Amino acid sequence: MGIYCYLSKHAAEGIQVFPYGLLKIMILMKQLTLYILVLLFVACKKEGGTPAVSGIKPAVLYSSTTELVLKSTDRKTVALQLVWDEAILASDEPMAQSALKNKIEIAADPSFSAVTKSIEQVASSLSYTHEQLNNLVTGMGFLPDEKNVFYVR
Repeated sequence: MGIYCYLSKHAAEGIQVFPYGLLKIMILMKQLTLYILVLLFVACKKEGGTPAVSGIKPAVLYSSTTELVLKSTDRKTVALQLVWDEAILASDEPMAQSALKNKIEIAADPSFSAVTKSIEQVASSLSYTHEQLNNLVTGMGFLPDEKNVFYVR
């Protein structure tokens, strides 16, 4: 089925047709704009990328004591101090060292299946008074006047 359309001379004079070259330039400009936009989206880089770190050895954790008795008379004195090797981060970024955080976990079992307390800090030491440590081990379910063991990593 074909459709025939006849235009009178008067109707054909009112229709403006773009020259072929101008139409081709417009299509080319749209394609060029699209390519530039795609290139900008692909080439954008996130600020503050994640630094790659290698060669850091695990820190060795030192404790001020391996056995202690918590006393109510010495509530405000230091009962336990934990110290570990400070890791040195080699990076071109000046803020990289301050971004390095240490994670300390305390648990009642050596497998750390149920971590009682998890702390993230920049400093390479942690201290507990008798009162703070008493609150921590009581929260772990330890009973008074019984010898119990807790683990730190």
